[in-house]
Amino acid sequence: MTENSLQNNNPLILIAVIIGLFIVGCQKENTVNQKDTLNIVFVTGDEEYRTEESMPMLARLVKRELNANVKVCYALDSAGFIAPNRTDHIAGLEALEDAELMVIFTRYRTLPESERKYIVDYVESGKPIVGFRTSTHAFKYDLELDSTLEFWNNEWPTKVFGQQWITHHGHFDDGRNPLTEIKTIEGVDHPILKGFESFNAYSWLYHVDGGNWKVYGDTKPFLVGHSLKSNHEMKERLDQYPIENPVAWTKTYTGRK
Repeated sequence: MTENSLQNNNPLILIAVIIGLFIVGCQKENTVNQKDTLNIVFVTGDEEYRTEESMPMLARLVKRELNANVKVCYALDSAGFIAPNRTDHIAGLEALEDAELMVIFTRYRTLPESERKYIVDYVESGKPIVGFRTSTHAFKYDLELDSTLEFWNNEWPTKVFGQQWITHHGHFDDGRNPLTEIKTIEGVDHPILKGFESFNAYSWLYHVDGGNWKVYGDTKPFLVGHSLKSNHEMKERLDQYPIENPVAWTKTYTGRK
């Protein structure tokens, strides 16, 4: 949250705690009247984590609990069917023009500028964002086709979300066994943690901090993951890729302007 939002007691509405979640708190003063119905837009698009299934479920919970207007944007094929493997199109992004909150969970998208612009314009407005897991690599453009798009692959997510894609601790067991213990950080408290209990996740831990890498800006972690099975440990590389890493944090981004 920005200092002004705390002083004015005008809280951001932030959603969920899950492995790989990171939250960017970017709020202008008086942007949302708490008595109004919130417009929340979920931006999905990945071929690995099934966001086209999980985000609609989360959206229904948000609608029920917050009485919000929700919109879920999907990658669609030419016939209008959900097609996660199509990386160059997400339908309905114009809904971001009227959104008070964007929840984004995309991976390696190659959106044209006409669609990417809706996401970028929302981010640059300084409104709040909830980013899940692969938002650190939301875009992946082929630089051999167009080197001018390099900014969006790594620099943009680092500045907005606090880190880019680096590596993870490895795929094991195809989801049959827990791979990461999620727990709080000693001495760190945050309203988002109300009701949170430690749990084991059946997915691999991302590396975002440690070794030659450091989370960007004013990133403040409040949950950490401990890898229960790590290929970096097996290869004796924990000095570069520690066995514990942040999995949820807040970060301020108020726009380049």
